Amino acid sequence: MKLPSTSTRDKTHGQDFGFTFVEVLIVLALVGFISAVAVIIGIDSYARYAFRSQVDAATGLLEKARSQAINNIGGKVDEQVCHGVKFDDPSNLVLFRLSDCTTHDPAYDFKVEKSKAVDYDTITPEIIFSPLSGQIQIAEANITLTQGSKSVTITINHEGGINWQ
Repeated sequence: MKLPSTSTRDKTHGQDFGFTFVEVLIVLALVGFISAVAVIIGIDSYARYAFRSQVDAATGLLEKARSQAINNIGGKVDEQVCHGVKFDDPSNLVLFRLSDCTTHDPAYDFKVEKSKAVDYDTITPEIIFSPLSGQIQIAEANITLTQGSKSVTITINHEGGINWQ
């Protein structure tokens, strides 16, 4: 019985099989280029996701505070409770409630961590919604979230309507 040949040499033409050094370098350069593009796209996608997440957190807390104020959550028949969101805390967005619309009750605070990459710019450090109506106590409030060249402004009108772009 004849054993199979394990030689890498083509006996008919006298050439070796395999890749040249230049071919290997070209393949490695292509793989490196595709990897670099993928990393750049991934980082950009994550940055957009993180920014959108902060916008969603801020608008979600504002909508929750307004909803709780309209439904007088935590209030009794003769007691009305205001709800709001605090933006001036350096590390958190804070959903809070005010008993009799004057006394802050920290036991009911709900905190959402702020991203350090997103800047919050607002003239009004707290947005407070009135019970049963959901109106805010000022004419209008604007909160601008900025990250690099991206910017979103959240506007709350005097009736408590929340819009963002």
